[in-house]
Amino acid sequence: MLIGIHAVAPKSNGGVFRYTESLIERLGETGSPDDRFLVLVDGDMDYPPSLVEKKGWATASYARTALGWLQSLAVKTVGDEVARRLWYAGAKIWPKSVVAQPIRVPRPDSRLESFHRTQGTEVMFYPAYSDAVFRVRVPAIATVHDLNHRFYDEFPEIRAYGEYERRERFFVNVCRTAETVLVESETGKEDLLNCYGGFGLDEARVVVLPMLPSRAATTATSPRERDAVQERYGLPRDFLFYPAQFWPHKNHLRLIESLAILRDDHGLEPTLVLVGSNRNSLRKRTFAEVMRRVGELGLERRVLYLGEVPDQDLPALYDLSMALVMPTFFGPTNIPILEAFLRGCPVVTSDIRGLRDQSGGGAVLVDPRSPQDMAAGIGTVLADSGRRAELVARGRELSASYGPSEYGKILSAALSTVKDRISSGETRIRPLTARR
Repeated sequence: MLIGIHAVAPKSNGGVFRYTESLIERLGETGSPDDRFLVLVDGDMDYPPSLVEKKGWATASYARTALGWLQSLAVKTVGDEVARRLWYAGAKIWPKSVVAQPIRVPRPDSRLESFHRTQGTEVMFYPAYSDAVFRVRVPAIATVHDLNHRFYDEFPEIRAYGEYERRERFFVNVCRTAETVLVESETGKEDLLNCYGGFGLDEARVVVLPMLPSRAATTATSPRERDAVQERYGLPRDFLFYPAQFWPHKNHLRLIESLAILRDDHGLEPTLVLVGSNRNSLRKRTFAEVMRRVGELGLERRVLYLGEVPDQDLPALYDLSMALVMPTFFGPTNIPILEAFLRGCPVVTSDIRGLRDQSGGGAVLVDPRSPQDMAAGIGTVLADSGRRAELVARGRELSASYGPSEYGKILSAALSTVKDRISSGETRIRPLTARR
């Protein structure tokens, strides 16, 4: 059976890229020896070529559509934010747009269907969000990473310029058409069924597939390698680490304010090391706000931004840091927490639904809306070596309880179930490859 993987998330997408990378790495270890795999990309592929080549898999590129070309030209000409505003203005007055009718059933995409018919694709994995899940008649295994647009009104990255409506259309129609929906936690499963169970999704079609740490974080480091990373970036002896793109929901601003409280009220002056993308208008603006606040609070010597670091440096950054500090508003799961557990790095993260379960007693939980509470939590990790050791031990225990073997078994079972439905003719849609 030919199984396709929709691998279009670039590395700058962060978590979705890492999730897709893990899926590609483990899929070859599942299923039947007769299965063949096809990695489908959109232009250049950021995944290491060895990840695909060593498996002997094929790759293919989606053809750029005229609309896609126009969208790309608009972004290059006027910028991504202006392009989104123009699109949104038009969508509001077009009666059949996703903004006007977010939960309608879209028509099949004949161009994509022709592509898949030519390839002979029989099952598709969609680790990144794509309307192709429900616009192409190939049985789909689709991932729903989170439903934060339903729970947070204040963050433009999930609400503004039609983003809320686009997400609604995706989730509603995925629940209507996907053979299996993968979620990352029991919290994610509960949220999905509560919000969209009314659109034909039953519990049996939802599979909890917890994430793995990224491939980059699993490499052992030597003292010499750690020393080299420390020297290359000019890192101090003691620092806090936060790998995150500069979206508003990542909460960098309050974290910066907590550093000032640590200094002024607790006499502690750790350095905060930040890595991650600040591409696109919103992230650039957020980054500028964060750096401006750093200056206002006199923390220029205590905040170090490294940009987007190469994968080979990531393990050493965890190993050298005093703690991962991740006061994000979004869950229900986050890959850096798993990476920190694996590396023996203490974790300070948000006391919110989902992350409470993921942390499993292996993290100091803080109120993400309170810089004072963040400062208190960070101070505990910095000042209490006993507490720090407890966190490391519990994190390693959690990391050891679930790994590639368990992930592969769940993934294999999910794929086998879909293949059985195809064989018995019980799929929700009539596949393109079905006999007429």
